[in-house]
Amino acid sequence: MKQLRWGIIGAANIAEQQIIPAILDSKGGVIIAIASRSGKANDMRKKFKIPFVTADYDELFSMDEVDAVYIATPNSTHSELIKKAVSAGKHVLCEKPIVLKKNELEEIFHLADHHDVYVMEAMMYRFHPQMKACRDLLLSGVIGDVVTMYTKFHFRLENWDSDIRTSSHLGGGAINDLGCYCINAASYLLQSKPKSIQVKNSIHRQVEVDTHVSMFLHYATGEIVISDCSFHSPMNTEIEVIGTLGTIKMPHAFRPDINNDVGEIYIHTNDRKEIITFQAKSYVEQVNSFQEAIRTKSELPYSREEMIGQADLLEKVFVRLSR
Repeated sequence: MKQLRWGIIGAANIAEQQIIPAILDSKGGVIIAIASRSGKANDMRKKFKIPFVTADYDELFSMDEVDAVYIATPNSTHSELIKKAVSAGKHVLCEKPIVLKKNELEEIFHLADHHDVYVMEAMMYRFHPQMKACRDLLLSGVIGDVVTMYTKFHFRLENWDSDIRTSSHLGGGAINDLGCYCINAASYLLQSKPKSIQVKNSIHRQVEVDTHVSMFLHYATGEIVISDCSFHSPMNTEIEVIGTLGTIKMPHAFRPDINNDVGEIYIHTNDRKEIITFQAKSYVEQVNSFQEAIRTKSELPYSREEMIGQADLLEKVFVRLSR
């Protein structure tokens, strides 16, 4: 396969501002079609010179010219649309959270096996080289044993009246939008699952979703992870790891793109004070990795086991949130 031919499902800002440019900037990706019911797709078709536009998702799924789809619709629609795409023989890259229930993801993977296609959740931050470098540093013991990890993802939501993130019906809320990154990063860096979870929601506005949440994860080997997500404060995407010998900080852990695509790792121990930088486009690296797995029929770098673990962890967080 010389080029992976993409169809875009949904005309959300993330598709227009990040994923479509990433596909066009990737190694061997081309966009064939876009489907959206919002009316915005015609403008995006012109902007990116996309050959075909439709308001019918099923029409795009049925196109022989499309090999893979990227899904950027509201969270509550993901499961149904992924199943339709997979049943039509399309590979799927879907925005996080990929589903709202773990059993939905297990059904999707079973269906994907039947149709011999790949399905991956779009956790773009994992594909920036700073993340692997941070994990390697932790494994090397540069800061000793991990004691506490802080993961934060905040931004100030402006449009409270019509933003889909304020709709519970559409799967909105700070946990699904931001907190999912925080707990995913803890799983990635510690390579472990928490044995207990506590969740606290602070209500700052009378909306129907969680908007400011702290999660406390305790691990069997003693680590404590404090994950904080909010729609109420300025952009903050920092990870700090405190160990028995020092600390590691990544100030742009989840959004290096807002720092000119530069990720920074600050290492501070008694013997070492250093800043290591890495430059890469997270979204392009994500698309390249997905496309390469399809071309070579190799394992996805974000594995099924990790995705199912993430869905299970999110589900447990929401159970505790409702108590």
